[in-house]
Amino acid sequence: MKNLLFILAGLFITANALGQCLQVNVGVVIAQEVDPCKGPVILDANVTGATYLWSTGETTKQITVTQTDTFTVIVDKAGCTGVDTVPVIFLENPIVYLGADPLPRCGGCITLDVGDQGGAKIIWSTGDSSQVVKFCDIGNNKVWAKVTNDLGCSVSDTVEVSVKPGYDIDLGSSDTIVCADSITISPRSSFGGTFKWSNGQSDTSIVVKQSGIYYIDIFNIPGCSPSDTVSDTISVKLGSTPIVDLGTDPDIKCGGCVLLDAGTFSDAKYWWSTGDTTSSIYYCKTGFTSVCAKVTTSEGCFDIDTIKINIKQGYDPSLGEDVTLCGDSLIIRTADIGRKIIWNTGDTSDSIIVKSSGVYYVSITDIPGCNPADTTSDTISITLNKLPIVNLGPDPDKKCTGCFSLDAGALAGGTYQWSTGETSQQISYCKPGENNVWAKVTDSNSCSTSDTVILFIRDDLGDILGKDTTLCGQEVTLKSPVLQGDYVWSTGETTPEITVHESGFYTVKVFNVNDCLPEDTLTDTLEVSFVEVLANPTSIIDLSSACGKLEFMINPVPGASSYEWKVPDGWKILSGQGTNLVELESNEMKQGTITVKANNSMANCASGEASIESNEAIYSVHVPNTFSPNSDGINDLWVLRNIEYFPDNELVVLNRWGNEVYKKRGYRNTWDGSSLNEGTYYFKLKIRFCNTEKTIVNYLTIVR
Repeated sequence: MKNLLFILAGLFITANALGQCLQVNVGVVIAQEVDPCKGPVILDANVTGATYLWSTGETTKQITVTQTDTFTVIVDKAGCTGVDTVPVIFLENPIVYLGADPLPRCGGCITLDVGDQGGAKIIWSTGDSSQVVKFCDIGNNKVWAKVTNDLGCSVSDTVEVSVKPGYDIDLGSSDTIVCADSITISPRSSFGGTFKWSNGQSDTSIVVKQSGIYYIDIFNIPGCSPSDTVSDTISVKLGSTPIVDLGTDPDIKCGGCVLLDAGTFSDAKYWWSTGDTTSSIYYCKTGFTSVCAKVTTSEGCFDIDTIKINIKQGYDPSLGEDVTLCGDSLIIRTADIGRKIIWNTGDTSDSIIVKSSGVYYVSITDIPGCNPADTTSDTISITLNKLPIVNLGPDPDKKCTGCFSLDAGALAGGTYQWSTGETSQQISYCKPGENNVWAKVTDSNSCSTSDTVILFIRDDLGDILGKDTTLCGQEVTLKSPVLQGDYVWSTGETTPEITVHESGFYTVKVFNVNDCLPEDTLTDTLEVSFVEVLANPTSIIDLSSACGKLEFMINPVPGASSYEWKVPDGWKILSGQGTNLVELESNEMKQGTITVKANNSMANCASGEASIESNEAIYSVHVPNTFSPNSDGINDLWVLRNIEYFPDNELVVLNRWGNEVYKKRGYRNTWDGSSLNEGTYYFKLKIRFCNTEKTIVNYLTIVR
């Protein structure tokens, strides 16, 4: 006997082969898309040309099985018998049964139950996934449920559900608020049947006199199953309506106000056409007006009332807005509109003088053309803040020098503002001339007081010695303007003027000056600085080179702060003006005189000049255009001045036909033209110098 385990397409099959004289091995034939939960599976005896007997009674070589069981086959071939047994196990399917199609219902819902599926996945055609669903859609509908277990096997069932239309009842909004003592509720549909309310009544409608939740069941509906019941529920909240009564329209008033009261209601909201939100208001607007009041309770119940008011214009006492004033008193005046005026001070005139802070009101009665009872009144709050005190004193005598000390007085928590821009309590005023100076003091109540004083300080006695001075030399005389007074210098001298020979600070004090106060003392200090005259510069040093810059320098002069260079006409100072080294650019003549002078801070302490003749002319060749080789010792040779500084040269002389008549490389003023006749020739002189090349072309005349 042999045991075989097959795992095919989700099937678990064990085959036991028992062989006698004939070996039989039952095979399994499984379709490609076979359902492992339902099959089918084909069993094959695998022996041809024999007779077969299966445990199912079938006698074919192959049989088809669709349920879990153990299958046996006996095979006989030529008198030889073999037997084999095969157990076949299908995966377990869930059991789904929704029952028979329910009877049609008249409204309401049908409950469908798929059964306890032990955690298997449930899906309804309605999209629900619970075991039990209520189906309430009107009409004929097929509803299915599909259950899938954890082995992946799925089974579904379908029922046909029918809910007749026209059997809905509606008691109204689920939350109904009624501003009344009672409300009648009844279904909005009428299709007969037996009524049963939650309060036990069986009428088609009921009267509700207290808040609560009410529901109705209707059954025994004609044409429907006895078990069919339709229901609805409503929540009712009863609230009492507030009664707003503003009263009858009042008589015409001459000024004043009308008190309006909408009544007192707990936990209510008030709204007036004036914008007020209190239970009562004073209405004072003149003219003919309708005033509306609305009261709304917490349940949303409300009532509205309107009243017409007529208040004549021109009867307002008009005391104005409340006043805060800096001062000791204030006159307040009322409008003269009645024969009888009375103030809370006891005064009966149309105006009073207020000398202290407080609340003042006036009542006016016996108004011509108005009801005797009409009274118009007004109230005003007056706040009087005392002014701060500032006293700068009388205008002082004139001063010749120094400053005035001014004090605006101490004020706790106050601020100060002077015409000078200062903000302290005390200042020192030193500006010469005649000036008005004022101080403004502001206290914590923003009350301000100011005072002005006239101050005079002579402005012609300021710097009596003049400005500090720096000069060349060894002596200077210091003197002040002629003043009638006593002098004392820092040197100890007491004359109006002194002569000094050393640098330093010199101070003079003048006492007892005419037209000045005895305590006035004129004081001035002057700094004197002597500066030594600069020495003349040494000779100018030529730093120029044939192929380099054109530069000149002098050695620094002690005490000099700058140097002033002068160059010939047509020359330029490229850099260095003001220093002891300059770079120049020459004119075409390449010659001239260059000078320099040393300076310091004092113009009259400058040095003398140093000068030098520029020799840049040697760096240019002067070519004459005629010479006379006649052996008279004068101009017998063609001399090119400075040619010796340009040894790298080449000279070519041509006649009028362009023929070369003389040529010399490195010409040195040695040609006498002896082989040529008198006449005009042309030359070309090529000079190479300082990595440059220059060619001079011109005519040449030989005179014999």
